[in-house]
Amino acid sequence: MFVGIGPLGRITRAKIFFKVQNISQTKDFLLAHNNMEGNASHWFKFWSQTTKNPSWEELSMVLSRRFVGKRQFEHFKAKKLRS
Repeated sequence: MFVGIGPLGRITRAKIFFKVQNISQTKDFLLAHNNMEGNASHWFKFWSQTTKNPSWEELSMVLSRRFVGKRQFEHFKAKKLRS
């Protein structure tokens, strides 16, 4: 369960799981929320209700921004742009 600690590792594992299991983009977003607890779950509910057309890609970026330091987020963002 994701509670707000170690989001980059969780995001990477989730992406691999979604790909291996051939999970659709609609379901990956719902599964991500299903695996959150506490502050992360509350934050997700707020974010998904206030975001137009939320997606897994957008969620992974905002999770990184929200739960990781700015320097680590910039590194993650640069790495994502290269892949």
